[in-house]
Amino acid sequence: MYLTELAISDFRCLNQIQFKPSSSINLILGANGAGKTSILEAIFCLSRGRSFRANSLLKLIQDHQPAFVLRTKLESEITHQLALQVSRDGSSANTLAKIDGEVTNSLAELSRLLPSIIIDPSIHKLIEDGPKGRRQYLDWGVFHVEPQFMHEWRRYQRALKQRNAGLKKGISHLQLQAWTDILIESGEYIDRVRRQYCQEISKDIPILAETLVGMQIDISYRSGWTKDLSFAQALENSAEREQKTGLTGVGPHRADLVIRVGGEVLTNNNEHDSDEKAQHTQFHRAQQRVSRGQQKLIAASMMLAQAVHFREKHQVSPILLIDDPFAELDSEHSKRLLQAIQDLDAQTFVTALSPIDHPIFAQAKQFHVEHGKICKA
Repeated sequence: MYLTELAISDFRCLNQIQFKPSSSINLILGANGAGKTSILEAIFCLSRGRSFRANSLLKLIQDHQPAFVLRTKLESEITHQLALQVSRDGSSANTLAKIDGEVTNSLAELSRLLPSIIIDPSIHKLIEDGPKGRRQYLDWGVFHVEPQFMHEWRRYQRALKQRNAGLKKGISHLQLQAWTDILIESGEYIDRVRRQYCQEISKDIPILAETLVGMQIDISYRSGWTKDLSFAQALENSAEREQKTGLTGVGPHRADLVIRVGGEVLTNNNEHDSDEKAQHTQFHRAQQRVSRGQQKLIAASMMLAQAVHFREKHQVSPILLIDDPFAELDSEHSKRLLQAIQDLDAQTFVTALSPIDHPIFAQAKQFHVEHGKICKA
């Protein structure tokens, strides 16, 4: 699976660009602010329907322009034409997605056809920040192996929203039972498929982490409630607290991945741990002995493990987007990362300030970006 053409209009600093990437390695060169990362961001938007840098698609539309348009031709078992247009509609964004010229009402369909994985300078946040990013990490992987997942995830979110609204209004748990039943049914499914996915990728993460950073890493999944209870029991036990807070305090929306380095917890645990204070202290102790560069490599090993798992399930690799791979990494660790990327044999887009001396780029197709325009280097 690979992109054969990419066209970008009025996106960030990119006015009107069109190019034909290699099916293997693509090196995108240019000065800071030239638009290198914006090309990766455009591919990511086509793939995920969102940005990895901005919290609103409106911010990606050029000033004084009504919309941005992204188009690509995707070569897989069959050829597909994908397009995404985001236009201004007052203070909100109006999104129009097309597959082979036909409008699709779900951006998830773009995601199924064009899976992508991003490794950028802020990837350490997967380790350093709270559980939300790690849940999204899990859910991307589950989405691509469990056809029913998106339906159940949306069903859970709808039930959670309605249940929380009722709790805030002081409605009794008995009156909210219908939403609670849906919450339990979908929540147990989400928990089960997340846990299975975590078990599957956990075999590759330690191997990649040992290669990239030379540390013993292991990950485990936390459901978002006390492990000795069922989801229904956990909801029943938290009923009194829910009436006070007006929020559903347990469930898959509170789940997390626990990442350990040499036995010490690296990621912050959720508030349902039996000894929150001790775990919080342990979190800080581990952070003090793992540098930002090491966090980046641990997170990169997690992302690459997803790519390996995807390839095993689908016999093709997702597209890799690698933004400034040398940020906060020394020469040796940069080489290890590039070698791991090369081993995946995926269509890859790498940005850099200048040409890179590494065998991975010997046959790479090189492009130069300047003033919002792109040309072959």
